[in-house]
Amino acid sequence: MVMISGYVVNGRFDEAGELYYWMPNKNVVAMTAMITGIGEEALKLYSEMVKLDIRPDIFTLISVFTACSDLASVKEGRLMHVFVMKYGFELDLSLCHSLITMYNKLGSILDAEQAFRQMNKAWLISRNTIISAFAQHCLYEKAADFFNRMEVC
Repeated sequence: MVMISGYVVNGRFDEAGELYYWMPNKNVVAMTAMITGIGEEALKLYSEMVKLDIRPDIFTLISVFTACSDLASVKEGRLMHVFVMKYGFELDLSLCHSLITMYNKLGSILDAEQAFRQMNKAWLISRNTIISAFAQHCLYEKAADFFNRMEVC
């Protein structure tokens, strides 16, 4: 698995894929390493992961959200959001942040706002992310409103 990650980090996707293909026991770590680096094939690999009954972890989901952003796939992103809610991953700060970022990059600002509102606790980084998303989509009043409602520490 370390070798797969090393190949992916260095852009040697063919070698990573070859190692992955020959792995007798695929697991969440190896699959996440591959999903992180293969772009277009990431969603197919994620589907394979589900078929093999390997439960993704937070790192896998963040990688899939990134792939959805890169592939401009709002539909897949929404499906992944449902998965996150169904299995209780919505409490993780990094995952929520990547979800908001994905929706922002896909131009789905209402979905980004919904994801933000579903968070248990609105951390500073998440507030900054949603305020930035509003501003990028020319929703300046909404950005200012969210900024003004931030708690001062």
